Amino acid sequence: MNDNFRIYYTSSGFTSVGKINKHDNFYEINYCLNGTNTYHLPDTKQQYSLRSREILLINKNTRHIYNSEKKYEVCSLLFTREFIGYSLPEAFFNFDFLSIFADNPLFNLSKDIFNRTRIENLIKKLLQEKRQDVFSALRVRNAITEILILLHNTKITADDKFSKTNVISRIAGYVENNFFEDINLHSLAAQYSINYPYLSSIFSKQMGISFNKYLNRIRLEKCAEVLKKQNVSISAACFECGFNDLANFYRSFKCYFGISPLKYKKQYCRKT
Repeated sequence: MNDNFRIYYTSSGFTSVGKINKHDNFYEINYCLNGTNTYHLPDTKQQYSLRSREILLINKNTRHIYNSEKKYEVCSLLFTREFIGYSLPEAFFNFDFLSIFADNPLFNLSKDIFNRTRIENLIKKLLQEKRQDVFSALRVRNAITEILILLHNTKITADDKFSKTNVISRIAGYVENNFFEDINLHSLAAQYSINYPYLSSIFSKQMGISFNKYLNRIRLEKCAEVLKKQNVSISAACFECGFNDLANFYRSFKCYFGISPLKYKKQYCRKT
């Protein structure tokens, strides 16, 4: 169709299986329609098992070997920078549209119904693209560009989820190490430059408990450990663990452990 674009449909028994492939200056999008195919990248020592509804991107000038012991169907789209041209995001925002190929990433679209359906439809259109008219190259270019945009969106969503999890993990760790301080989610939201209602919402979703309940639980569990020391009074343990109201501490402790702090301390001291 074009010297700067190639499309391949491969299946079980394809003759290039097991051979080293290297497509100079060509970026490669591999979408597995069925089965499993194994890719080896000898230069980077990476290995991928490409399964149904997964996409593997292979950067230009990258040697790779693919093999399979089972039935498989893979559609491969190869194109050069010259073919795809430069997108508007690159022109206006200094954004490298093909940077997504940098680490030869693997995308699992099995649960991403929206993007998977759109990408599959675009690939089907490319496989059916047989007309050699003046607009054929433009149709192919637009389809590949849209696939790349969808993959960028998928990556951004995945990175965002990882970022959220990372922030919540760091906040939870901070609470465990600084439970005795005057901690509140408003100050932590400001510290991490995150909107307070949003942080409160994602904390509850990630941890399965509100921030205040989590903080209270950590303090109560730490306080129970302190109460095991014979020379520490209940009031001292209360204030040492971040509580500033003794009556509220008594109520919270009994509600959480089913026993008052005094009885808890007496029971533990008898055992020791």
